[in-house]
Amino acid sequence: MLRIAALLLLFSLLSACGSGDDGGSSEIKLASARNYNAAGVWDNSSQEPDYQLLALIDEQSHAVFYILDEVMFQCPLLIDRDRFTCIPATNYEISGVIDEEEKLTGAISNGNNVIYEFQLDYLDESDNNVRLESFVASWQKESDGYTQTITIDEDGDFTGSDTQGCVINGSIEYISPNVNVQSVKFTNSNCDLAGTFYGKGTIVPNTDTDTDEPAPLRWKLLASSGDWYLNSILTKQTPEEP
Repeated sequence: MLRIAALLLLFSLLSACGSGDDGGSSEIKLASARNYNAAGVWDNSSQEPDYQLLALIDEQSHAVFYILDEVMFQCPLLIDRDRFTCIPATNYEISGVIDEEEKLTGAISNGNNVIYEFQLDYLDESDNNVRLESFVASWQKESDGYTQTITIDEDGDFTGSDTQGCVINGSIEYISPNVNVQSVKFTNSNCDLAGTFYGKGTIVPNTDTDTDEPAPLRWKLLASSGDWYLNSILTKQTPEEP
């Protein structure tokens, strides 16, 4: 896969400073004069690729494309029948085809240079029916001595902090009715990763349990500001018994 040095240089700061870890059905159908539906959670993990690409697309046709530990793009997804185009606020373009086998096939290009080619599969967890009440709780991320905690209220607003001194204030702006993708906005202050972030979230499978009890929910967030991107997985905290 062609990767030009300019792309790596351009996003080296993002990769170094970004924080990383680690309903209904959303059938894709083409009827007469109708567009395909691309809403859902998509990735290329089944293909043993050279790079990992995850796409979260909500039902308002706004997308996040994230290449693990390298770069994150956000853009409105323009769909014409079975073809899609996504133009971020950069010199890049993401375009391709949605096919009947629930795949997104396309490329990320910079002018005439193709930087990445991809084929993404529609993931089963896209169809999980997630409602606002599922998020009302405290959520926590722990990794290598770092801890981040946020608390989400019944209106979808949240506050929190982390061990680097960040103060977090934000909200869940939109929950797709039929697919497991949520839109978020939050502000980090009082720390190096300060700024206003926009992004997407999705509830991801959690098999990390040694008991017969259901595993706690895990929420993956992909968000970016003008200077940073964040890739986080937060675990829903179970209230302690009184």
